Amino acid sequence: MPSLRNNEQMGSQEILVKFKTLLFSLGLLALTAVSAEAAELGAMAQAVLPATTRQIISIDYQRLGTNPLAKSFEDKALPPQMRDVGALLKHGGLDPQHTLNHLTFATFGDKGRVGFVGIAEGSFQNLKKTNFFRPTKLHPHPPQYNGVDLYESQGLTFIIPDQSTLVFGDRSSVKKAIDAEQGSMPRLDGNEQMTDLIAGTQSSDVWSVLDAAGTRNMVGSLVKGATQVNLSTFENELRGSRYTVQFNNDIQLNLEVLTHSTMAAAALSTGMRAAVAYEQYQEKSPQLKALLNNVEVDSSGTHAFLQVSSPETTVAQLASSDLMKNLTH
Repeated sequence: MPSLRNNEQMGSQEILVKFKTLLFSLGLLALTAVSAEAAELGAMAQAVLPATTRQIISIDYQRLGTNPLAKSFEDKALPPQMRDVGALLKHGGLDPQHTLNHLTFATFGDKGRVGFVGIAEGSFQNLKKTNFFRPTKLHPHPPQYNGVDLYESQGLTFIIPDQSTLVFGDRSSVKKAIDAEQGSMPRLDGNEQMTDLIAGTQSSDVWSVLDAAGTRNMVGSLVKGATQVNLSTFENELRGSRYTVQFNNDIQLNLEVLTHSTMAAAALSTGMRAAVAYEQYQEKSPQLKALLNNVEVDSSGTHAFLQVSSPETTVAQLASSDLMKNLTH
């Protein structure tokens, strides 16, 4: 994903495509962890997200930091934002490995554009703000928006609403986060669809939620190879989706798609089952072919499910498959 300083010049479609790359990169790193703590959103993190939020992913940064694969993936796959927030903390005199606990990324609708906001949670009370703004007689205070100090770090705008939260993004998106926190625009908790999706996921090690429009795109990518699947039979029935990653003896990825009817959920599960079978047929690796044979797809009521459990030794192969890319994108 390009640096946030360029986000205001990016089209909404490009931002969404790049954000999908971010989701897979973070999901891949999460899958390679042995264990992790729940990635829960703090109260302030929830307060700064607008009601128009379309997609959220929350991860345990400490687990990434201790993962031996993290550095290589960071260099090859992760977007500049991931590196930028670490560089920002270091410039402020903090060690990200000891002060940064969770990272949350979200996209939201903003009058024809797609906003992007990142939320870092940890211990930031010792961040040296003077490293980002040095008072002068002419400018004794940092620039403000609605009474909130705005700081800059190599084109990245950020605010510190409390000692345990740092919000970053392009300036326009950060201003929207301030508006949401101050109540001058609807917050995430006013979006029943998204709050319903989030409910029950935050006890997971890694979780992501996606609105109805994004879910239609994801499902379309998933079943496109299975030509016998008629997407039109259920695409308008999709309400949203969520996936979670759990770390037990094996590593388990669960996808849940919410629909408006039992008929749509059953049709969707049939479509996903066909997509898995098609992927297995196309797969050349014997190990991955056998693993795909263990993917479970079913429906219950208005929900369709896909679940796969994998030993740690085969997780990298699983995560690199087209099937998992479509799911986590």
